[in-house]
Amino acid sequence: MKIEALTKPYFTKPMGPDDLPPQLVTPEDSRFAEHMIAAYRSMRAEVVKTYTAMLLPLNKKRNVILAWKRDDVLEIDAAVERASTLLMDYRTRDALAREAKAEATLAKAHAKAQQRQAEEAEFLQTAADLASDTDLSDALISQAEAVRQAPPPMVAVIDDTLPEQTKADSPIIERKRYSGSCHDLMKLVQAVAAGHVTPNSLAPNQSWLNAQAEAMREEFDVPGCELQVKSSFARKATRS
Repeated sequence: MKIEALTKPYFTKPMGPDDLPPQLVTPEDSRFAEHMIAAYRSMRAEVVKTYTAMLLPLNKKRNVILAWKRDDVLEIDAAVERASTLLMDYRTRDALAREAKAEATLAKAHAKAQQRQAEEAEFLQTAADLASDTDLSDALISQAEAVRQAPPPMVAVIDDTLPEQTKADSPIIERKRYSGSCHDLMKLVQAVAAGHVTPNSLAPNQSWLNAQAEAMREEFDVPGCELQVKSSFARKATRS
């Protein structure tokens, strides 16, 4: 892209900051400073006007380029958002399906373990019924009862399939970003007042405070806030 050569405008300064004394002592010094402020205020308007005119054609080109950029980026972002939504939906359904499968497999394995436990107790009970020796029969009965009263055996299910997001050949990774939102401001204020939440969670509304100060001026009275006044000097409007 070709960059056109630019020439910096030159502005004749009415006077320089070095023309001011270290401290204003006399009325003449004060008057000199007043005229210097007025002159530079007038010069500033001319400077802004000149540069604004220089920027106008550049801004037109810039706005066109920004519009192109916006349209292309929006199209890309929309495609990524669509694909991301579908991918998250798939992964959610895949995780639920895997969880349901694991629960079903675990329940089946648990049922088999309980069945084996019941069969073992039944075997011991049958052996006790067939035993001719009373002591042996009583011992087998005790063993059968112990097996029946024993807690269900522990079983484990190993899933040897990997979810989609853990596959090494995937070209993307999933990143989670966490953010908070306030749905009840008064509860948050009460929590701060009670010392349960840091005051940093509350940010003053500076625009509202400024509007109140401008409207009330010296009568500004907002708890926890104070009025601040900063003076500046502007050039008087001249009558034509």
